[in-house]
Amino acid sequence: MTFGDEIASVLTNIPFPTMIPVFKGHPLTLEETLNVAAFLKETSSSQPQDLTPTVVIIAIIGFLVLMIVIGFVWRHRLVSVRAEIVEWYRNPDKRS
Repeated sequence: MTFGDEIASVLTNIPFPTMIPVFKGHPLTLEETLNVAAFLKETSSSQPQDLTPTVVIIAIIGFLVLMIVIGFVWRHRLVSVRAEIVEWYRNPDKRS
């Protein structure tokens, strides 16, 4: 029995209690079983890709874009309030 035959056997006769209700009314066809077995065999021999550098670069770019958008949206947010506070501080005569 080869790797593909073992997987095909498991997929044909589902021994897992959680999978029985899912496939009870419509079991996998022979073609579906062979396709899943071929997929699992192919993926078992391939190495996973290291996506850490890509994720880090995307996160940094996203952070910078977010900071630019926030800076653009809020660039005039507190100017008038700050101007009033500075004026109040500089002119003690106008304080109530």
